[in-house]
Amino acid sequence: MSGEILILDPEASSDPKHGCDPEMRDVEARLAAGWLLIDKPAGPSSHQVSAWARDMLGLDKMGHGGTLDPFATGALMLLTGGAMRLTSRILKGGKQYVGVIRIPADTSEKALAEGINNLTGRIHNVPPKESAVKIQVRIQ
Repeated sequence: MSGEILILDPEASSDPKHGCDPEMRDVEARLAAGWLLIDKPAGPSSHQVSAWARDMLGLDKMGHGGTLDPFATGALMLLTGGAMRLTSRILKGGKQYVGVIRIPADTSEKALAEGINNLTGRIHNVPPKESAVKIQVRIQ
């Protein structure tokens, strides 16, 4: 059911004492229990980006849902308020990477199949020295 919205009763409404449509919340209410998705640049650590965002928004606490190495760029989820209790669940979730491969138009199907085959299967991966994770060979 990923990506779908299910409406069981279009006539249903909620009592404002118990919350409201998220799109109707003001910025303060959203930051009290929400998350932000940041495109982290190369250079700062995930912790530093989180601290900068926390300070810019005037919040007491802000966490991040996973560490990107300082040299890495990409999506970094920042969590605020009540959403911070979701951090462990986010960290346990799977990750999906998307890439684009451009190949010359005159590449044969056989050469393409061989190239793709070389990119599949188990690999031995050693993180770089600057990595935030423990340096050890990982089989993926």
